[in-house]
Amino acid sequence: MDTDGRITIPTVGPVFLSGYTLEKAKERLMRSMSKSYAGLVESPPTIYMDVSISKLRPVRVFIMGEVVNPGGYYVNNFASVFNSLFAVNGPKASGSLRQVRLTRNNKPVAKVDLYDYLLGAPKTEDVRVNDNDLVFVPLRGRTVGIKGEVLRPARYELLPGEQLTRLLEFSGGIHTSMYLNRVQLDRIIPFDQRKKGEPDRKIFDIDFARIASGKGTTSWKMVTL
Repeated sequence: MDTDGRITIPTVGPVFLSGYTLEKAKERLMRSMSKSYAGLVESPPTIYMDVSISKLRPVRVFIMGEVVNPGGYYVNNFASVFNSLFAVNGPKASGSLRQVRLTRNNKPVAKVDLYDYLLGAPKTEDVRVNDNDLVFVPLRGRTVGIKGEVLRPARYELLPGEQLTRLLEFSGGIHTSMYLNRVQLDRIIPFDQRKKGEPDRKIFDIDFARIASGKGTTSWKMVTL
Protein backbone atom coordinates (compact mmCIF):
# COMPACT_ATOMS: atom_id res chain seq x y z
CA MET A 1 0.00 0.00 0.00
CA ASP A 2 1.35 3.43 -0.93
CA THR A 3 1.30 6.56 1.25
CA ASP A 4 -2.13 7.54 -0.17
CA GLY A 5 -3.75 4.29 0.93
CA ARG A 6 -3.86 2.55 -2.49
CA ILE A 7 -2.73 -0.86 -3.57
CA THR A 8 -2.01 -1.64 -7.23
CA ILE A 9 -2.96 -5.03 -8.69
CA PRO A 10 -1.78 -6.15 -12.15
CA THR A 11 -4.66 -6.25 -14.71
CA VAL A 12 -6.92 -4.54 -12.15
CA GLY A 13 -5.21 -1.26 -11.37
CA PRO A 14 -5.14 0.84 -8.18
CA VAL A 15 -7.70 0.20 -5.43
CA PHE A 16 -8.12 2.71 -2.61
CA LEU A 17 -8.41 0.97 0.80
CA SER A 18 -7.39 3.57 3.38
CA GLY A 19 -9.87 3.87 6.27
CA TYR A 20 -11.67 0.58 5.57
CA THR A 21 -11.95 -2.34 7.98
CA LEU A 22 -10.44 -5.65 6.86
CA GLU A 23 -13.89 -7.01 5.99
CA LYS A 24 -14.87 -3.91 3.98
CA ALA A 25 -11.49 -3.88 2.22
CA LYS A 26 -12.02 -7.51 1.20
CA GLU A 27 -15.44 -6.67 -0.25
CA ARG A 28 -13.99 -3.72 -2.17
CA LEU A 29 -11.17 -5.84 -3.57
CA MET A 30 -13.66 -8.55 -4.55
CA ARG A 31 -15.74 -6.08 -6.56
CA SER A 32 -12.70 -4.60 -8.29
CA MET A 33 -11.03 -7.92 -9.09
CA SER A 34 -14.23 -9.62 -10.30
CA LYS A 35 -14.12 -7.37 -13.37
CA SER A 36 -10.95 -9.19 -14.48
CA TYR A 37 -11.46 -12.51 -12.67
CA ALA A 38 -15.09 -13.50 -13.13
CA GLY A 39 -14.48 -16.80 -11.33
CA LEU A 40 -14.45 -14.91 -8.01
CA VAL A 41 -18.21 -14.27 -8.16
CA GLU A 42 -19.36 -17.46 -9.92
CA SER A 43 -21.51 -19.94 -8.01
CA PRO A 44 -19.67 -21.97 -6.99
CA PRO A 45 -16.53 -19.81 -7.35
CA THR A 46 -13.66 -21.16 -9.43
CA ILE A 47 -11.13 -18.58 -8.17
CA TYR A 48 -10.56 -17.80 -4.52
CA MET A 49 -9.18 -14.70 -2.87
CA ASP A 50 -7.89 -14.18 0.66
CA VAL A 51 -6.86 -10.90 2.35
CA SER A 52 -4.70 -10.59 5.45
CA ILE A 53 -2.69 -7.87 7.20
CA SER A 54 1.01 -8.49 7.67
CA LYS A 55 1.92 -5.13 9.23
CA LEU A 56 -0.06 -2.08 10.32
CA ARG A 57 1.26 1.27 9.16
CA PRO A 58 1.24 3.96 11.88
CA VAL A 59 -0.69 7.15 11.24
CA ARG A 60 0.65 10.66 11.71
CA VAL A 61 -1.39 12.94 13.95
CA PHE A 62 -0.78 16.61 14.70
CA ILE A 63 -1.48 17.44 18.35
CA MET A 64 -1.61 21.15 19.10
CA GLY A 65 -2.88 23.66 21.64
CA GLU A 66 -2.49 23.41 25.42
CA VAL A 67 -0.37 20.25 25.48
CA VAL A 68 3.05 19.59 26.97
CA ASN A 69 4.84 18.72 23.72
CA PRO A 70 2.87 19.90 20.65
CA GLY A 71 3.81 18.63 17.20
CA GLY A 72 3.36 15.77 14.76
CA TYR A 73 3.43 12.22 16.11
CA TYR A 74 3.09 8.70 14.74
CA VAL A 75 0.53 6.63 16.62
CA ASN A 76 -0.96 3.17 16.32
CA ASN A 77 -3.34 2.64 13.40
CA PHE A 78 -6.17 1.98 15.86
CA ALA A 79 -5.38 4.91 18.18
CA SER A 80 -8.13 7.22 19.38
CA VAL A 81 -8.01 10.85 20.46
CA PHE A 82 -7.53 9.71 24.06
CA ASN A 83 -4.66 7.37 23.11
CA SER A 84 -2.99 10.03 20.95
CA LEU A 85 -2.74 12.49 23.83
CA PHE A 86 -0.42 10.05 25.60
CA ALA A 87 2.15 10.77 22.88
CA VAL A 88 2.46 14.36 24.14
CA ASN A 89 2.18 13.54 27.87
CA GLY A 90 -1.38 14.81 27.95
CA PRO A 91 -2.87 18.33 28.23
CA LYS A 92 -1.25 21.02 30.38
CA ALA A 93 -2.96 22.36 33.49
CA SER A 94 -4.22 25.22 31.32
CA GLY A 95 -5.76 22.83 28.78
CA SER A 96 -9.38 21.76 28.58
CA LEU A 97 -10.29 18.15 29.33
CA ARG A 98 -13.89 18.63 28.26
CA GLN A 99 -13.70 19.97 24.70
CA VAL A 100 -10.78 18.33 22.88
CA ARG A 101 -11.39 18.94 19.17
CA LEU A 102 -10.63 16.63 16.24
CA THR A 103 -10.25 18.15 12.76
CA ARG A 104 -9.95 16.15 9.56
CA ASN A 105 -9.33 17.66 6.12
CA ASN A 106 -9.91 21.13 7.64
CA LYS A 107 -13.38 20.11 8.83
CA PRO A 108 -14.44 19.55 12.48
CA VAL A 109 -15.15 15.87 13.15
CA ALA A 110 -15.83 15.58 16.88
CA LYS A 111 -15.40 16.99 20.38
CA VAL A 112 -14.15 14.55 23.01
CA ASP A 113 -14.89 14.87 26.73
CA LEU A 114 -12.02 13.21 28.59
CA TYR A 115 -14.03 13.27 31.83
CA ASP A 116 -15.89 10.26 30.40
CA TYR A 117 -12.70 8.26 30.89
CA LEU A 118 -11.55 9.80 34.14
CA LEU A 119 -14.92 9.34 35.83
CA GLY A 120 -15.76 5.90 34.44
CA ALA A 121 -18.70 6.77 32.18
CA PRO A 122 -20.35 3.60 30.81
CA LYS A 123 -20.21 4.92 27.24
CA THR A 124 -17.60 7.25 25.84
CA GLU A 125 -17.57 9.24 22.62
CA ASP A 126 -13.89 8.83 21.79
CA VAL A 127 -13.03 8.85 18.09
CA ARG A 128 -10.40 6.96 16.15
CA VAL A 129 -7.81 9.17 14.45
CA ASN A 130 -6.81 9.01 10.78
CA ASP A 131 -3.62 10.01 9.01
CA ASN A 132 -2.92 13.78 9.14
CA ASP A 133 -5.74 14.47 11.61
CA LEU A 134 -5.40 17.47 13.93
CA VAL A 135 -6.11 17.07 17.65
CA PHE A 136 -6.47 20.45 19.33
CA VAL A 137 -6.67 21.05 23.10
CA PRO A 138 -8.16 24.52 23.78
CA LEU A 139 -7.75 26.59 26.92
CA ARG A 140 -9.53 25.26 29.98
CA GLY A 141 -13.02 26.66 30.46
CA ARG A 142 -14.95 27.56 33.60
CA THR A 143 -13.33 25.82 36.57
CA VAL A 144 -14.97 25.32 39.95
CA GLY A 145 -13.37 23.86 43.07
CA ILE A 146 -15.25 21.78 45.62
CA LYS A 147 -13.97 20.64 49.01
CA GLY A 148 -15.24 19.48 52.35
CA GLU A 149 -17.63 16.56 52.83
CA VAL A 150 -17.46 15.17 49.28
CA LEU A 151 -15.81 11.98 48.07
CA ARG A 152 -13.44 13.54 45.50
CA PRO A 153 -12.58 17.14 46.46
CA ALA A 154 -10.83 18.81 43.52
CA ARG A 155 -11.18 21.46 40.81
CA TYR A 156 -13.45 20.52 37.93
CA GLU A 157 -14.09 22.07 34.54
CA LEU A 158 -17.76 22.75 33.83
CA LEU A 159 -19.32 23.16 30.41
CA PRO A 160 -21.87 25.93 29.70
CA GLY A 161 -25.17 25.01 31.33
CA GLU A 162 -23.70 22.60 33.89
CA GLN A 163 -24.65 23.48 37.45
CA LEU A 164 -24.20 22.24 41.02
CA THR A 165 -25.77 18.87 40.26
CA ARG A 166 -23.06 18.13 37.69
CA LEU A 167 -20.29 19.30 40.01
CA LEU A 168 -21.52 16.92 42.71
CA GLU A 169 -21.51 14.05 40.20
CA PHE A 170 -17.88 14.75 39.36
CA SER A 171 -16.96 14.90 43.06
CA GLY A 172 -18.53 11.50 43.69
CA GLY A 173 -21.35 12.81 45.87
CA ILE A 174 -21.49 13.83 49.52
CA HIS A 175 -20.49 12.08 52.75
CA THR A 176 -23.22 11.05 55.16
CA SER A 177 -21.57 13.32 57.70
CA MET A 178 -22.24 16.44 55.63
CA TYR A 179 -24.07 19.29 57.41
CA LEU A 180 -26.84 20.00 54.90
CA ASN A 181 -28.09 23.23 56.44
CA ARG A 182 -25.07 25.22 55.33
CA VAL A 183 -23.09 25.02 52.10
CA GLN A 184 -20.80 27.94 51.35
CA LEU A 185 -20.27 29.28 47.86
CA ASP A 186 -17.13 31.41 47.49
CA ARG A 187 -17.41 33.33 44.23
CA ILE A 188 -14.87 35.55 42.49
CA ILE A 189 -16.74 38.46 40.94
CA PRO A 190 -16.06 38.84 37.17
CA PHE A 191 -14.16 41.97 36.13
CA ASP A 192 -17.14 43.51 34.33
CA GLN A 193 -19.35 43.13 37.43
CA ARG A 194 -16.97 44.58 40.03
CA LYS A 195 -17.78 47.92 41.63
CA LYS A 196 -15.30 50.40 43.03
CA GLY A 197 -14.80 50.01 46.76
CA GLU A 198 -16.44 46.57 46.90
CA PRO A 199 -14.58 43.26 47.41
CA ASP A 200 -13.71 41.22 44.35
CA ARG A 201 -15.23 38.08 45.86
CA LYS A 202 -18.34 37.19 47.83
CA ILE A 203 -19.32 34.29 50.06
CA PHE A 204 -22.89 32.98 49.95
CA ASP A 205 -24.54 30.58 52.40
CA ILE A 206 -26.82 27.99 50.81
CA ASP A 207 -29.44 26.02 52.75
CA PHE A 208 -28.69 22.76 50.97
CA ALA A 209 -31.22 20.68 52.92
CA ARG A 210 -34.10 23.04 52.11
CA ILE A 211 -33.22 23.26 48.42
CA ALA A 212 -32.66 19.50 48.08
CA SER A 213 -36.06 18.79 49.66
CA GLY A 214 -37.77 21.04 47.14
CA LYS A 215 -38.95 23.53 49.79
CA GLY A 216 -36.63 26.29 48.63
CA THR A 217 -37.41 28.89 46.01
CA THR A 218 -35.24 27.07 43.50
CA SER A 219 -34.03 23.52 42.89
CA TRP A 220 -30.48 22.71 44.05
CA LYS A 221 -29.87 21.39 40.53
CA MET A 222 -30.15 24.93 39.21
CA VAL A 223 -27.83 26.68 41.67
CA THR A 224 -25.72 28.87 39.39
CA LEU A 225 -21.96 28.48 39.69
